Amino acid sequence: MPVEEYTPSPALRPQRIPGIESADLLGALESAGLKCTSPAVLRRGLSWTCSAQTTRGDYMVTLYGDRTDSIRQVSATVSQSDGSASDMLAVMFLANLAGVPYQGSEPQRARQWVSANIGPGGTLAIGGVHFELSGAPGTRTLDMVVPDVRR
Repeated sequence: MPVEEYTPSPALRPQRIPGIESADLLGALESAGLKCTSPAVLRRGLSWTCSAQTTRGDYMVTLYGDRTDSIRQVSATVSQSDGSASDMLAVMFLANLAGVPYQGSEPQRARQWVSANIGPGGTLAIGGVHFELSGAPGTRTLDMVVPDVRR
């Protein structure tokens, strides 16, 4: 007898990445050498941008949330400044970001997925969070988002 996967109704689905707060991510990003802005007020919430330019590449991460304790999307891009088509820099940074723990996360699985899919890109869902890898050699983007159930 097949077992059906339980899918909560839209009213019960989280509208944030459970267990992640802006302070935790901003602290980790600043520890990695990125400079982060104060929150910008948007029509629907807040955003923070963290970035760094190094001799090896440029990093940009933007967090979107309704409040400081309610992050719904993380978008990160790594661009190699030397014009190299190697994705090693992107794999190292984006895999670490994908492995940030949250309620229902599988950090090792997320890191391995980024490493295995950095070239072709793709999507993955873990614990209600959707991961999407995209881009071309030398510039890769990872989006981590809880789908908007209010659409």
